Amino acid sequence: MQQAMRAALAPRRRWVTLALAALVVAEAGLIVTIRLTAAAPDGGDLCRDYLDAHRLLAGQSPYAVFAGCGALHHSPHPPLGLLLLVPLALMPVSAAGMVWDLFMLAALVASLWLIWDELRPAIAPGWLVLVAALVTLWPPLLDTWLEAQIGPLVLLLLVLAWRARRRGHPWAAGAWLAVAALLRLYPVLLFAIPLVRREWRTVGGGGVTGVALTALTLPFIGVGGYVDYFTREAPASSAEWINDAHNVSLRGWLGNAFIGNNTIAPIASAPAIVTPLWALGVAAVAALALWCLWRARGAPIGSHADERAWHLVIPAMLLLSPLAWPHYFDILLLPLAALGATLATRWARWPAIALAIGVVLPWAQRFGLDALFSLPRPLAWPAGIFIFELPCYALVIVTLALWRWPMPDGTIG
Repeated sequence: MQQAMRAALAPRRRWVTLALAALVVAEAGLIVTIRLTAAAPDGGDLCRDYLDAHRLLAGQSPYAVFAGCGALHHSPHPPLGLLLLVPLALMPVSAAGMVWDLFMLAALVASLWLIWDELRPAIAPGWLVLVAALVTLWPPLLDTWLEAQIGPLVLLLLVLAWRARRRGHPWAAGAWLAVAALLRLYPVLLFAIPLVRREWRTVGGGGVTGVALTALTLPFIGVGGYVDYFTREAPASSAEWINDAHNVSLRGWLGNAFIGNNTIAPIASAPAIVTPLWALGVAAVAALALWCLWRARGAPIGSHADERAWHLVIPAMLLLSPLAWPHYFDILLLPLAALGATLATRWARWPAIALAIGVVLPWAQRFGLDALFSLPRPLAWPAGIFIFELPCYALVIVTLALWRWPMPDGTIG
């Protein structure tokens, strides 16, 4: 039986291998082009981490106040992420950015391969080529290469956690989630899944890994560095950027709509209502996620209800985060792929339409921004709040698409 299954999968595996190989070549070409023609000379978003890594090499606190990265004045990234940059600080920042992007490309390809290997979707070669082309040119990935972001590595860690959990390795699942949360804080919200379902070994694996990695990084960062990060740098960075035009979380939308900035004119100047509306929005999104989790609390791991809850939390946590940028959308490739694999065998119109809209909206934002950048600023409503916040609408639509995940009999969940 296993030999027959392997024989049946062999042609599909060859197509997947070819598609991923083509994606590697195309993305590597894009990375080199972006680094040589479009990337900022100081490294863009990489600049802060690069300077902090130099401080670590000099035996200094990485979270001291600094200047020299343009409009970037605070270090929002946790200590573990800074330590990954230390080897790259030994080379010029432009070379460091290219090496980092190639490392992230390897993480992206590994993620896609593991997703396919876990789901084995019955997808025709033509559709597979189309999917590879869409991934190659997806705007969040282009933003990732431009700013040397860590999204593909976070995606890989979430894929590894999801795969380990499905294969009956709860301690490993918790460990991978903990590493993701130590690199970027927002994945900690995914621990709501094992907490609601009482998967205590997953929680334990995350706790042990988190404590162990923090203990390992403490000698390099220092107690003072941790204190500076949590009491000054992370809060100051959030306060500085929370109303930025490119913040596509729920809080970002409200800030743009009712406070505005130097890019977007608000619908109305009403900053007093932002926090109450945010609280209501957080309650609504959290209630939807928790409702799905509660319904799935007794379902077997890997079942329809369990998968829907797991994948729905991923876009929901970006909506709930104070800050979310379009390049965070790299992690959406996991829930999008899982829902797409289901739709390949159990077609359902409304989730399919919502999935397509959620994928397309980042392109609409990119084209819209190209058109609007030639216009005077700040952009009047509704142009500014509509075009800049298209990825926020994509998060809402993808969340709803996952909520309506088709059940095994083809009906809507």
